[in-house]
Amino acid sequence: MLLRPGLFRGAKVQPGKAQLYAASARRFYSSFGQTAGQASSERLLYGILGLNTAVFAAWKYADNTIPIQIKSEQLNLDKARAMQAMINNFVFKSEDVANGRWWTAITHAFSHFNIPHFIFNMIALKSFGDAVIAYLPGIRPGSLATLYIGASLAGSLGWAAQRQQTDSGKKSAGALGASGAVSGLAAAAALIAPRAQWQLMFIPIGIPAWAMFSAYIAYDAFYMNDPNSRIGHSSHLGGAAFGAAYYLLVLRRLGLPYRR
Repeated sequence: MLLRPGLFRGAKVQPGKAQLYAASARRFYSSFGQTAGQASSERLLYGILGLNTAVFAAWKYADNTIPIQIKSEQLNLDKARAMQAMINNFVFKSEDVANGRWWTAITHAFSHFNIPHFIFNMIALKSFGDAVIAYLPGIRPGSLATLYIGASLAGSLGWAAQRQQTDSGKKSAGALGASGAVSGLAAAAALIAPRAQWQLMFIPIGIPAWAMFSAYIAYDAFYMNDPNSRIGHSSHLGGAAFGAAYYLLVLRRLGLPYRR
């Protein structure tokens, strides 16, 4: 998802209720520093980014992109075995739950194999994670973790359900990447401050969050059943659905330090 929210552009737009809350949060955030919950959530966000980076490095080691060998009395790691271990544990496959590898429904959300996928998802994760934290001074690390993991699981469910409903479900396939979780964060950010200005990367033109995110959802819905697409559109939709539900049920109840 190649989007980034312009956190400070929303003040130029006449705010609605959610935008007033977001503007209040931004003033508090910039004028008085982070709340304890925000600071802890920010550290958690960096931890999530770090885990994604570590798993990406493990993929690069396993496919011999990193030309080193790890051999010692304690550890003798053959790269062929390392690659199989990565596939077994960090790719969500259509048969994994039936085979008892349920954890891949979560671990795949920390897993990226190629460089562009990793870079773009990490930029989006940092951008939307920062946005949610800045908009909600009452947030706690548990809420951010629930949003990330819940959106990841919902994305896995969406992808698996879509596979079962199409002919592609008859053959094994795999999914990996943080896109479902990022979609959940983006959905929450868009609902918290729908009139905040978002930008496409490298294009310095602000677009209202509600419009940008609606277009993103429409794109995924349109291409979800495209047999030639290698993008997990159904995973994005599942993650976004969880993010929206979590906002409605939990995040919007988090108190702000003050309201206009």
